[in-house]
Amino acid sequence: MGLLRGAGTWLALVVLALGATARGDQTTGGIFVLPVARAWPVNESAGELFEERIGIALADAKRAPALSPRDIPAKRRRDFPADLSSCVAPACLKRLGEVTRAERVLGLKLADDGGRATLFATVFDARSGSITQRREWPGGAGGPELTPRLAAEVARWAVGEAAPAPPPPPPVARAPVVEPGLLAFALAAGEPPSPQAQALLDELAGRLGGRSGFALALSETPATRPTHRALVKIEQMNVQNVPHHVTRREVGTLAAAVSIVELASGTTVFAARGQASTSEKARHTTEAALTAELVTAVVGQWIAAFDGQQTGEKIRRRSYR
Repeated sequence: MGLLRGAGTWLALVVLALGATARGDQTTGGIFVLPVARAWPVNESAGELFEERIGIALADAKRAPALSPRDIPAKRRRDFPADLSSCVAPACLKRLGEVTRAERVLGLKLADDGGRATLFATVFDARSGSITQRREWPGGAGGPELTPRLAAEVARWAVGEAAPAPPPPPPVARAPVVEPGLLAFALAAGEPPSPQAQALLDELAGRLGGRSGFALALSETPATRPTHRALVKIEQMNVQNVPHHVTRREVGTLAAAVSIVELASGTTVFAARGQASTSEKARHTTEAALTAELVTAVVGQWIAAFDGQQTGEKIRRRSYR
Protein backbone atom coordinates (compact mmCIF):
# COMPACT_ATOMS: atom_id res chain seq x y z
CA MET A 1 0.00 0.00 0.00
CA GLY A 2 2.89 2.35 0.87
CA LEU A 3 4.50 1.53 -2.47
CA LEU A 4 1.30 2.43 -4.34
CA ARG A 5 0.93 5.63 -2.36
CA GLY A 6 4.50 6.59 -3.21
CA ALA A 7 4.00 5.81 -6.90
CA GLY A 8 0.82 7.90 -6.98
CA THR A 9 2.62 10.83 -5.36
CA TRP A 10 5.49 10.53 -7.86
CA LEU A 11 3.03 10.44 -10.81
CA ALA A 12 1.19 13.52 -9.53
CA LEU A 13 4.48 15.40 -9.27
CA VAL A 14 5.38 14.45 -12.85
CA VAL A 15 1.99 15.67 -14.14
CA LEU A 16 2.33 18.96 -12.27
CA ALA A 17 5.83 19.42 -13.61
CA LEU A 18 4.70 18.76 -17.18
CA GLY A 19 1.81 21.19 -16.77
CA ALA A 20 4.11 23.85 -15.43
CA THR A 21 6.49 23.27 -18.32
CA ALA A 22 3.68 23.51 -20.83
CA ARG A 23 2.43 26.73 -19.26
CA GLY A 24 5.94 28.09 -19.30
CA ASP A 25 6.37 27.25 -22.99
CA GLN A 26 3.23 29.15 -23.83
CA THR A 27 4.61 32.41 -22.41
CA THR A 28 8.35 32.02 -22.84
CA GLY A 29 9.83 33.46 -26.03
CA GLY A 30 7.06 35.97 -26.66
CA ILE A 31 7.39 39.49 -27.98
CA PHE A 32 5.90 42.30 -25.89
CA VAL A 33 4.27 45.09 -27.92
CA LEU A 34 4.59 48.44 -26.15
CA PRO A 35 1.91 51.08 -26.70
CA VAL A 36 2.60 53.48 -29.56
CA ALA A 37 4.48 56.57 -28.38
CA ARG A 38 2.63 59.39 -30.11
CA ALA A 39 4.90 62.36 -30.80
CA TRP A 40 2.71 63.03 -33.86
CA PRO A 41 -0.92 64.01 -33.21
CA VAL A 42 -2.95 60.87 -33.62
CA ASN A 43 -6.25 59.66 -32.29
CA GLU A 44 -5.68 57.52 -29.19
CA SER A 45 -8.12 54.88 -30.36
CA ALA A 46 -6.30 54.70 -33.72
CA GLY A 47 -3.02 53.98 -31.89
CA GLU A 48 -4.63 51.29 -29.74
CA LEU A 49 -6.24 49.71 -32.79
CA PHE A 50 -2.85 49.61 -34.50
CA GLU A 51 -1.33 47.85 -31.49
CA GLU A 52 -4.13 45.29 -31.56
CA ARG A 53 -3.55 44.69 -35.24
CA ILE A 54 0.15 44.08 -34.67
CA GLY A 55 -0.77 41.56 -31.97
CA ILE A 56 -3.14 39.79 -34.35
CA ALA A 57 -0.48 39.75 -37.09
CA LEU A 58 2.08 38.30 -34.67
CA ALA A 59 -0.36 35.58 -33.68
CA ASP A 60 -1.03 34.80 -37.35
CA ALA A 61 2.72 34.54 -37.99
CA LYS A 62 2.91 31.81 -35.31
CA ARG A 63 6.56 32.65 -34.72
CA ALA A 64 6.24 34.13 -31.22
CA PRO A 65 3.39 34.74 -28.75
CA ALA A 66 2.22 38.36 -28.76
CA LEU A 67 2.20 39.99 -25.31
CA SER A 68 0.60 43.28 -24.29
CA PRO A 69 0.07 45.38 -21.15
CA ARG A 70 -2.76 43.01 -20.25
CA ASP A 71 -0.13 40.32 -19.59
CA ILE A 72 1.42 42.33 -16.72
CA PRO A 73 -0.01 41.05 -13.42
CA ALA A 74 -1.96 43.73 -11.60
CA LYS A 75 0.24 43.48 -8.49
CA ARG A 76 3.33 44.26 -10.61
CA ARG A 77 1.80 47.13 -12.61
CA ARG A 78 3.17 49.67 -10.11
CA ASP A 79 6.72 48.58 -11.05
CA PHE A 80 6.33 50.23 -14.45
CA PRO A 81 5.75 53.79 -15.61
CA ALA A 82 2.17 54.95 -16.13
CA ASP A 83 2.98 55.55 -19.80
CA LEU A 84 4.29 52.11 -20.70
CA SER A 85 5.52 53.35 -24.11
CA SER A 86 8.40 55.02 -22.22
CA CYS A 87 9.62 51.68 -20.86
CA VAL A 88 12.64 51.57 -23.15
CA ALA A 89 15.48 51.89 -20.64
CA PRO A 90 17.46 48.66 -20.14
CA ALA A 91 16.38 48.29 -16.49
CA CYS A 92 12.69 48.69 -17.36
CA LEU A 93 12.97 46.32 -20.30
CA LYS A 94 14.66 43.65 -18.16
CA ARG A 95 11.96 43.99 -15.52
CA LEU A 96 9.28 43.70 -18.24
CA GLY A 97 10.94 40.53 -19.52
CA GLU A 98 11.09 39.00 -16.07
CA VAL A 99 7.45 39.75 -15.29
CA THR A 100 5.95 38.66 -18.64
CA ARG A 101 8.71 36.17 -19.62
CA ALA A 102 9.00 37.96 -22.95
CA GLU A 103 12.29 37.56 -24.80
CA ARG A 104 11.84 40.61 -27.01
CA VAL A 105 10.07 43.95 -26.73
CA LEU A 106 8.71 45.91 -29.70
CA GLY A 107 8.73 49.67 -29.21
CA LEU A 108 6.76 51.92 -31.59
CA LYS A 109 6.88 55.68 -32.01
CA LEU A 110 5.09 58.05 -34.34
CA ALA A 111 7.17 61.16 -34.91
CA ASP A 112 7.31 64.24 -37.11
CA ASP A 113 10.11 63.73 -39.63
CA GLY A 114 10.38 66.97 -41.58
CA GLY A 115 6.63 67.44 -41.78
CA ARG A 116 5.91 63.78 -42.51
CA ALA A 117 4.51 61.26 -40.07
CA THR A 118 7.06 58.47 -39.67
CA LEU A 119 6.68 55.25 -37.72
CA PHE A 120 9.88 54.22 -35.91
CA ALA A 121 10.07 50.63 -34.67
CA THR A 122 12.69 49.15 -32.37
CA VAL A 123 13.12 45.57 -31.18
CA PHE A 124 14.84 45.19 -27.80
CA ASP A 125 16.35 42.13 -26.15
CA ALA A 126 14.34 41.84 -22.93
CA ARG A 127 17.15 40.02 -21.14
CA SER A 128 19.79 42.70 -21.70
CA GLY A 129 17.76 45.73 -22.72
CA SER A 130 19.88 46.17 -25.81
CA ILE A 131 18.57 47.10 -29.25
CA THR A 132 18.61 44.23 -31.75
CA GLN A 133 17.05 45.93 -34.78
CA ARG A 134 15.49 49.19 -35.88
CA ARG A 135 13.49 50.38 -38.83
CA GLU A 136 11.32 53.27 -39.95
CA TRP A 137 8.26 53.52 -42.20
CA PRO A 138 7.80 57.03 -43.63
CA GLY A 139 4.28 58.27 -44.13
CA GLY A 140 2.63 61.24 -45.77
CA ALA A 141 2.17 64.84 -44.73
CA GLY A 142 -1.52 64.30 -44.04
CA GLY A 143 -0.87 62.06 -41.06
CA PRO A 144 0.06 58.42 -40.35
CA GLU A 145 -1.67 55.62 -42.16
CA LEU A 146 -1.91 52.93 -39.49
CA THR A 147 -3.40 50.35 -41.79
CA PRO A 148 -3.73 46.58 -41.27
CA ARG A 149 -1.20 46.13 -44.06
CA LEU A 150 1.38 48.22 -42.20
CA ALA A 151 0.67 46.34 -38.96
CA ALA A 152 1.27 43.02 -40.72
CA GLU A 153 4.51 44.31 -42.24
CA VAL A 154 5.79 45.54 -38.85
CA ALA A 155 4.91 42.19 -37.26
CA ARG A 156 6.76 40.20 -39.94
CA TRP A 157 9.78 42.42 -39.59
CA ALA A 158 9.79 42.15 -35.80
CA VAL A 159 9.92 38.34 -35.83
CA GLY A 160 12.37 38.18 -38.73
CA GLU A 161 9.90 36.81 -41.24
CA ALA A 162 10.46 37.76 -44.87
CA ALA A 163 7.73 39.80 -46.49
CA PRO A 164 5.70 37.87 -49.07
CA ALA A 165 6.99 38.27 -52.58
CA PRO A 166 4.94 40.74 -54.58
CA PRO A 167 2.83 39.25 -57.34
CA PRO A 168 4.52 39.20 -60.72
CA PRO A 169 3.64 42.15 -62.90
CA PRO A 170 0.96 41.50 -65.48
CA PRO A 171 2.34 40.55 -68.86
CA VAL A 172 2.87 43.52 -71.11
CA ALA A 173 0.98 43.23 -74.33
CA ARG A 174 3.54 43.55 -77.08
CA ALA A 175 2.53 45.56 -80.07
CA PRO A 176 2.91 43.65 -83.30
CA VAL A 177 5.79 44.57 -85.57
CA VAL A 178 4.27 45.20 -88.96
CA GLU A 179 6.48 44.37 -91.90
CA PRO A 180 5.74 44.25 -95.63
CA GLY A 181 4.36 40.94 -96.85
CA LEU A 182 5.59 39.25 -100.00
CA LEU A 183 2.91 38.29 -102.52
CA ALA A 184 3.60 35.61 -105.12
CA PHE A 185 1.39 34.56 -108.08
CA ALA A 186 0.37 31.15 -109.40
CA LEU A 187 -2.43 29.27 -111.11
CA ALA A 188 -4.98 27.62 -108.85
CA ALA A 189 -4.86 23.87 -108.41
CA GLY A 190 -6.20 22.15 -111.51
CA GLU A 191 -5.92 25.23 -113.71
CA PRO A 192 -3.94 24.35 -116.86
CA PRO A 193 -1.39 26.85 -118.16
CA SER A 194 -2.76 29.03 -120.95
CA PRO A 195 -2.07 32.43 -122.53
CA GLN A 196 -5.34 33.74 -121.07
CA ALA A 197 -4.46 32.59 -117.53
CA GLN A 198 -0.97 34.08 -117.80
CA ALA A 199 -2.50 37.32 -119.07
CA LEU A 200 -4.68 37.46 -115.96
CA LEU A 201 -1.65 36.89 -113.68
CA ASP A 202 0.39 39.56 -115.48
CA GLU A 203 -2.44 42.10 -115.40
CA LEU A 204 -3.07 41.45 -111.69
CA ALA A 205 0.62 41.85 -110.84
CA GLY A 206 0.81 45.04 -112.88
CA ARG A 207 -2.21 46.56 -111.12
CA LEU A 208 -0.86 45.65 -107.66
CA GLY A 209 2.68 46.87 -108.30
CA GLY A 210 3.69 49.89 -106.27
CA ARG A 211 1.10 49.33 -103.54
CA SER A 212 2.36 50.09 -100.02
CA GLY A 213 2.45 47.41 -97.35
CA PHE A 214 3.64 44.49 -99.43
CA ALA A 215 6.03 43.56 -102.21
CA LEU A 216 5.57 41.28 -105.21
CA ALA A 217 7.47 38.11 -106.03
CA LEU A 218 7.03 37.91 -109.81
CA SER A 219 9.17 34.80 -110.00
CA GLU A 220 9.97 32.28 -107.30
CA THR A 221 13.29 30.66 -106.49
CA PRO A 222 14.28 28.36 -103.60
CA ALA A 223 15.40 31.51 -101.75
CA THR A 224 12.05 33.26 -102.15
CA ARG A 225 10.00 33.36 -98.97
CA PRO A 226 6.53 34.64 -99.93
CA THR A 227 4.04 35.26 -97.16
CA HIS A 228 0.98 35.14 -99.44
CA ARG A 229 0.12 33.74 -102.83
CA ALA A 230 -2.51 34.90 -105.33
CA LEU A 231 -4.21 32.01 -107.16
CA VAL A 232 -6.06 32.54 -110.45
CA LYS A 233 -8.64 30.21 -111.96
CA ILE A 234 -10.52 30.65 -115.25
CA GLU A 235 -14.15 29.57 -115.04
CA GLN A 236 -15.16 30.46 -118.59
CA MET A 237 -13.25 31.74 -121.59
CA ASN A 238 -14.82 31.97 -125.00
CA VAL A 239 -13.89 34.14 -128.00
CA GLN A 240 -15.72 33.48 -131.28
CA ASN A 241 -15.98 35.00 -134.75
CA VAL A 242 -19.69 34.91 -135.55
CA PRO A 243 -21.73 36.24 -138.49
CA HIS A 244 -23.81 39.35 -137.86
CA HIS A 245 -26.07 40.44 -140.72
CA VAL A 246 -23.70 41.13 -143.56
CA THR A 247 -20.61 41.39 -141.34
CA ARG A 248 -18.81 39.24 -138.83
CA ARG A 249 -18.15 40.05 -135.14
CA GLU A 250 -15.70 38.89 -132.52
CA VAL A 251 -17.71 37.95 -129.40
CA GLY A 252 -15.98 37.10 -126.16
CA THR A 253 -16.81 36.14 -122.60
CA LEU A 254 -14.43 35.73 -119.65
CA ALA A 255 -15.25 34.67 -116.10
CA ALA A 256 -12.41 34.12 -113.65
CA ALA A 257 -11.78 33.99 -109.91
CA VAL A 258 -8.84 35.01 -107.75
CA SER A 259 -7.98 34.21 -104.14
CA ILE A 260 -5.07 35.27 -101.92
CA VAL A 261 -3.92 32.78 -99.28
CA GLU A 262 -1.72 33.40 -96.25
CA LEU A 263 0.84 30.62 -96.58
CA ALA A 264 1.72 30.26 -92.89
CA SER A 265 -1.84 29.48 -91.81
CA GLY A 266 -3.53 28.49 -95.08
CA THR A 267 -6.14 31.18 -94.47
CA THR A 268 -7.78 32.82 -97.46
CA VAL A 269 -7.56 36.57 -96.86
CA PHE A 270 -9.17 37.64 -100.14
CA ALA A 271 -11.43 36.14 -102.81
CA ALA A 272 -13.21 37.75 -105.74
CA ARG A 273 -14.81 36.88 -109.03
CA GLY A 274 -15.04 38.87 -112.23
CA GLN A 275 -16.96 38.46 -115.46
CA ALA A 276 -16.92 40.45 -118.68
CA SER A 277 -18.36 40.18 -122.20
CA THR A 278 -17.65 42.18 -125.32
CA SER A 279 -18.47 42.22 -129.00
CA GLU A 280 -16.59 44.00 -131.76
CA LYS A 281 -16.71 44.03 -135.52
CA ALA A 282 -14.22 41.49 -136.72
CA ARG A 283 -12.50 43.92 -139.07
CA HIS A 284 -11.87 46.32 -136.18
CA THR A 285 -10.31 43.88 -133.73
CA THR A 286 -8.45 40.63 -133.30
CA GLU A 287 -8.88 37.72 -130.94
CA ALA A 288 -5.80 38.80 -128.98
CA ALA A 289 -7.08 42.38 -128.61
CA LEU A 290 -10.50 41.14 -127.51
CA THR A 291 -8.91 38.83 -124.95
CA ALA A 292 -6.83 41.69 -123.58
CA GLU A 293 -9.97 43.80 -123.22
CA LEU A 294 -11.73 41.02 -121.32
CA VAL A 295 -8.72 40.46 -119.05
CA THR A 296 -8.52 44.18 -118.22
CA ALA A 297 -12.21 44.29 -117.34
CA VAL A 298 -12.12 41.20 -115.13
CA VAL A 299 -8.95 42.24 -113.27
CA GLY A 300 -10.46 45.70 -112.78
CA GLN A 301 -13.33 44.07 -110.90
CA TRP A 302 -10.83 42.11 -108.79
CA ILE A 303 -8.93 45.28 -107.89
CA ALA A 304 -12.12 47.07 -106.89
CA ALA A 305 -12.93 44.20 -104.52
CA PHE A 306 -9.30 44.10 -103.32
CA ASP A 307 -9.44 47.76 -102.30
CA GLY A 308 -12.95 47.50 -100.90
CA GLN A 309 -11.89 44.70 -98.54
CA GLN A 310 -8.67 46.51 -97.55
CA THR A 311 -6.73 43.43 -98.51
CA GLY A 312 -3.45 45.34 -98.60
CA GLU A 313 -3.57 45.63 -94.79
CA LYS A 314 -4.15 41.88 -94.49
CA ILE A 315 -1.08 41.08 -96.56
CA ARG A 316 1.19 42.98 -94.21
CA ARG A 317 3.22 40.60 -92.11
CA ARG A 318 2.74 40.93 -88.32
CA SER A 319 5.24 39.45 -85.91
CA TYR A 320 5.86 39.80 -82.16
CA ARG A 321 9.37 40.38 -80.86
